[in-house]
Order: sequence, then structure tokens, then C-alpha cells
Amino acid sequence: MKRTFTLFLTSIMTILVIAGCSAGATTADPVSHAKSQLDIPIFTPTYLPEGFTLNASDSYFINGSLFLSYQSEDGEKAVDIYVDHNNVRDVNEHIYKYINDDFDEELEIDLEPYQKIGSFVGKLTKKEDFKVLNFQFIPERFVEEETTAHYAIKSKGLSEQQFKQIISTLSE
Repeated sequence: MKRTFTLFLTSIMTILVIAGCSAGATTADPVSHAKSQLDIPIFTPTYLPEGFTLNASDSYFINGSLFLSYQSEDGEKAVDIYVDHNNVRDVNEHIYKYINDDFDEELEIDLEPYQKIGSFVGKLTKKEDFKVLNFQFIPERFVEEETTAHYAIKSKGLSEQQFKQIISTLSE
């Protein structure tokens, strides 16, 4: 009975490992893997507040999407970056309209969250109760191309000034 149970557990674990590998997830060096697989730029910060490091166990590239998680030493603060190569979202359409000053007045879209930070244009949202900032964006140079690429960066526990400084240092 004990041997059958052990064999059963071993079989289940083998199936899970094979399924995980076949899903295409990679955590070894997700940025390099994403750069080799995608035909869009991958942006990473050249500035992070002191004590922040890439959390490799929470960073991965899977099915054309890249997720990077940076955390402070104490784990209280975080910066997450998300890149999706083919994810058409309303925010991209609104960014194009914001840049081209092409909003239909009847839509009553709040333009306040749309702004340019560094060389990126996007929608900045805040959840002040949770100290969370989110910026969904595209590189300004993509405005003419109308890309389907989707970029987002989120912070927890940082000031808006720190968050914008990180965004303005994103580079390929």
C-alpha cells in the first residue's frame, strides 16, 4: 500500500513537471528569453530604490508574456513589470487618441490619468489606500505604429515621484 502511494505521488509529480516544462515557462533568465522570442522591445529599469532586487522566483516568460518582479529587502515594497506582445487593450486605443487629441467629447473619457513619463505615454492610476500605482503604457515612438504590444508597471509602497523615476529610466 505504501509503495503504491509513493508510486502514485511520483507519477503525479512527473506529470506536473512535464506539464510545467511544456507550457513554455522560463524563470532562468526571463528577460533574455523574452528578447529572443518577441519582436518588441523589452524595457527594464536602470534605476530602482536602494535594496530592490529582481525576485527570480516570481519572474517568468510564458506564452509571449513577460512578468518581472522586483522587491525591497524587507518585502514591503515592490515593482512589477508586465509585457504582452499581442494584447489589444482599450488603454492603447485611448493612448493614441490622447496623443493625437482625438477624443470624442461625447465619450466623457477622463484624460487626467493619461500622461507622458520619460519616453512613454500611458494611463497612470492610483490606489492610495493600498499605496499602489499602476502605469499602462506604450513607448512614445510606437504612437505612429499603433502597436498591439501592451506594457504595464505597478508599484506598491513607493511614492509617486519614485515610481515616475523608475518609469523614466526604463530602457531596452
